[in-house]
Amino acid sequence: MERFNEFDSVITLVDKHGIPKGTKGCIVHIYHDNKACTCELFDASFHTIGVEDYEFDEIRKSDCENEK
Repeated sequence: MERFNEFDSVITLVDKHGIPKGTKGCIVHIYHDNKACTCELFDASFHTIGVEDYEFDEIRKSDCENEK
């Protein structure tokens, strides 16, 4: 499994609570069990559109420079 750290850029792999699959975000907290995290999620203009918890198999790391 991919290792995640706080402040990693991520992309969602699932629809969740109105946040669509493919949304970009940033990990703001990793839970002590290392199975889930809280992500701040952004629209195309990088305005915050939500904060949601994700299990690590529901996100992947993003290279923001190469993913527009």
